[in-house]
Amino acid sequence: MPYVANWQHLAPGYFEQTPLPAGGLAMYYAPYVMDRVVDYRERVNNLPECTECIGRIALLRAGDIGRRVWIQVGDGAVEGPYFVTDVAARHDIPGLLRRGWVVDVDWETGQRWQMRGPIPVTVYSDPPSGWTPVPTAQATSTATPAPPQVGATPSQVALEAGGAAVR
Repeated sequence: MPYVANWQHLAPGYFEQTPLPAGGLAMYYAPYVMDRVVDYRERVNNLPECTECIGRIALLRAGDIGRRVWIQVGDGAVEGPYFVTDVAARHDIPGLLRRGWVVDVDWETGQRWQMRGPIPVTVYSDPPSGWTPVPTAQATSTATPAPPQVGATPSQVALEAGGAAVR
């Protein structure tokens, strides 16, 4: 994606869907951050559950929320679907694009991929022709979510845990 100095210069715009496929770097959320984002989105945006999705992610634009996408790590197998439950904060867009960012994955996916930092990925809007799910791609978590902080907004919780702010 080309660099933009301001989110208002995105083409297509921030409230439209990100054109896919898109390649770049993936990063991951801190533990429990995506859970809090999803709780917020379900409450505020009436975001439905995605029972067939193997993970939850953040893409660049608000128009992506609720979308299902597939991800290929490097030259590996394509996995998915992933559920877009969060997006970049508008003020973060120039820096993310400058660094080549394309997606944040949930903690469980980052652990399954053994991420220790950004990794190259390609995000697709549809699975490739003839695609079959990779059985080992099913991420499971046995962790118990931490209790929410009293009086904290979703943005504060996400930022304190090292994740993206909820908008």
